[in-house]
This record gives sequence, structure tokens and C-alpha cells, in this order.
Amino acid sequence: MVDGMRINNAFFRDAPNQYLGLVDAFAMDRVEIVRGASPSLYGADAMGGVVNFLTSGAKFEGAEWQTDSTLYGSFNSSDEGLVVRAETKAGNSGHGFTGGVTWQDHSDRKTGSGETIKPSGYRSEAVNLKWSTELASNSELMFSAQLLEQPSTPRTDELVAGFG
Repeated sequence: MVDGMRINNAFFRDAPNQYLGLVDAFAMDRVEIVRGASPSLYGADAMGGVVNFLTSGAKFEGAEWQTDSTLYGSFNSSDEGLVVRAETKAGNSGHGFTGGVTWQDHSDRKTGSGETIKPSGYRSEAVNLKWSTELASNSELMFSAQLLEQPSTPRTDELVAGFG
């Protein structure tokens, strides 16, 4: 799940986590894991447990409107990968807004011996928006939207033996 919403269902999946690659890891705040059977809380697909990815949100103290922004960048020499993320948060003690964009570009990976692993390169762009307001002391209303595209990702399902 992402922010309590299911990303997989029993009708459209070939594996338990095929949609997990479409969740922006740089927008995550923390991961909650519930081990064991939990179908009474999360549905019939939760027989073995639940993994809930929680995106970062805007939590501020006080009635005054406050803002916080972050810029992140990294370079990985094994695949000449470049990652850039910009995120901003605004709100007060009862309301919050978070928005961010992530851009990634990774070439094919190289092993320690210099061999290139093909196809392992990809490009990815992601956008996330989240708005929340406190309704009462123990309840919150949240709207969240996420979009992630990987236009250059190779289709690995066509490479697996047994799928035609």
C-alpha cells in the first residue's frame, strides 16, 4: 500500500509487487510492515502481511503558515546514474501541503570487472502532491496524487522463459 491505498490487487497482478516499481522511492518518509494475517483490516490479499509505504507529509506546529523546502542530488558511478529531487512543504498545525518532483537517468550498469549489464539502464520522472487537513483530534482528510513514468524501461516479462 501507499499511504493506506492498495497498489496491487488479485485481478491484475502476475507477482506480489509489480506496481512497486512505479512508486517514487524518493518521496517516501517511512515504511510500516505488519507481519502475519491481516485480512480483517486490509482485505483477503493480506494473508501473509502488509507493507505500507508512507510518503512525506507536512506536519507543522503552531497557527502560523510555515514552509520547508529540500533539494537532493546524487551521482552513481556504477551506472552513471543521476538523481535530482526537489520538494516543498507548507502548512500549519491543522493543514499541510507537500509537492515534489524527481528525475532519474541511469545508464546500463557495469560490474567490477568492467562488463556492461544490458538492458539495465532506465529514465524516470515522478511528481507527487499531497494535501491533508485535520478534521478532529484523531481524524484527518488527505488527498494524494502520484505519477511516475519510466519511458525507457525494457520489458523484462518478454525475456522470462515460459511466457511464450
